[in-house]
Amino acid sequence: MATSDNKTRMAAGRTTPLITGETGSTDAATRSRYVQVQVSKNNRIGDSRRRFDRVQSECKTFNQIGRYIMEHRREFANLAIDNLKLWMTNGEVQAAIPNERLRFIHGVTYATIDAMDELLGTKEQRLGEYFNFIKVHGNQSLADVMEETFISTFWRDLANGIQTGKVKRKFFAVERVITTEDGTLKVDDESANGKWVLYIAPAVFNEYSTDKRSRNENVPLDMNSLQREMSREPYWISAPRNSTRTHRKTIEGIPYSTTWVLSLEDKDGRQRFPFLEHIVPHIADENELQCLRRVGIVPKDLEPDNLPTT
Repeated sequence: MATSDNKTRMAAGRTTPLITGETGSTDAATRSRYVQVQVSKNNRIGDSRRRFDRVQSECKTFNQIGRYIMEHRREFANLAIDNLKLWMTNGEVQAAIPNERLRFIHGVTYATIDAMDELLGTKEQRLGEYFNFIKVHGNQSLADVMEETFISTFWRDLANGIQTGKVKRKFFAVERVITTEDGTLKVDDESANGKWVLYIAPAVFNEYSTDKRSRNENVPLDMNSLQREMSREPYWISAPRNSTRTHRKTIEGIPYSTTWVLSLEDKDGRQRFPFLEHIVPHIADENELQCLRRVGIVPKDLEPDNLPTT
């Protein structure tokens, strides 16, 4: 914090900061940590005119709400914390908002309003409807955040690099495998338990980084951080529990001591890789594409002339 003589001193935070402006943060991770209040009249929902008029007519009394909370802060805090715990462990909410951070952010809103409702003894706020609204809103926020997280940006940039020839196909392999008891993957062409996976050599990160820098764009994470982020994704296939603790694979004659493996199907507790259609058709050979089309992993009408581009 700068003073009038340009000297700096530490500032101690006393309250939760409120940030106002015409736009929100462009960083998805930052947005996922804060409650955002939308006041633009063009984006209001419901009967915005009526609610705006009511807020304008009653705004001079709003300070009494904060005063009442401070006068009953112990009881209010206990109620809010109990409500938040119920929200965080609610199975319906967990299914709608699996990301714990976003579930917490949206839960604070519901928990505090419910606490105030209990404290006042009103029970007239139709909180069941509000509960469902917050749950849906949280789910939509999760989709928005995931759309712009680094991992999603990485896959889109990688797909673009493959399609433009900046990233080579030699780092990828598509294969049908079965999972053994210790998590090792073995080639399988016939078993009903077989599943299609995508192998990626981590060396592809170097070509991705080179492509980004050639366009004067920064690479926000190093390879280890990227792998750590990917390992949390539902399409990631964990390393086996054998002595190597890694998925080894030879791709186009090059033996790799470790590879990333992504599921191309909703199977064995894993989810389908969401960027499949933007990457796999560009790196798989024709025989592999025919097999993938036959089992419905790649749409049958996805021909070379109408492959998706990023």
